[in-house]
Amino acid sequence: VWRLAVVGVCAVLAVLLVLAAEGPVHVAVGLTGLAVVVAAWLLLGTRAHADEQGWRVIVLQLAMVAGCALAAAGHPLLAAAQAVGYPVLWTTSANRRHAIGASALLAVAVGIGMALGLGLHPGGVVSGAITAAFSLAFSIAMGLWIWSISDESDARRTLLAELQAAQQQLAAASRDAGVASERERFAREIHDTVAQDLTGIVMGLRRLATRLGDHPAAAEAARLGESAESALAEA
Repeated sequence: VWRLAVVGVCAVLAVLLVLAAEGPVHVAVGLTGLAVVVAAWLLLGTRAHADEQGWRVIVLQLAMVAGCALAAAGHPLLAAAQAVGYPVLWTTSANRRHAIGASALLAVAVGIGMALGLGLHPGGVVSGAITAAFSLAFSIAMGLWIWSISDESDARRTLLAELQAAQQQLAAASRDAGVASERERFAREIHDTVAQDLTGIVMGLRRLATRLGDHPAAAEAARLGESAESALAEA
């Protein structure tokens, strides 16, 4: 979408330049500036976003500044190329300070380009300065507003991630509590059934062994009692 937007805006400006330019020199300068803008974006735009503060960002932003300045020097109408330049500078800058500095550089460059295109006379210089000032003010206001929206969106994503993590922790704690509760229930059932039955068997075998005295079956009763005690301990 961004590629189509940049190419589309520059193509429209190129047509307007051809229709409004006063001579071939102005056309050549303006078209060169627009070509620099398009080429820089097509070659470096996508990569610059992923490169953060690498050399691609620096080259892209300088190319945007130079291209917009050349375009404005070709014809003041092409100062509208700032509509492409400012968003590129803001979206590829790492922080607000960098974006404002790059925007100021673009505004000054376009102002100088307009002054050169109009002729270095007081009227041209004033027109360039006014255009640069208004463009810079609008760019900074819009950029800071969009940046605040982006910060709020990032904060919401962070909060959502924290809530999801908390939900997972609660679910895990609930599962652990359920497992512990089931273990306690199972332990109570064993105590109330198997353990009590084994206790009764152990006591009965002990009494039986005592009554049998020296009878050969007393040893068997004692052995069974030991087995029952071991089973009770396991339970």
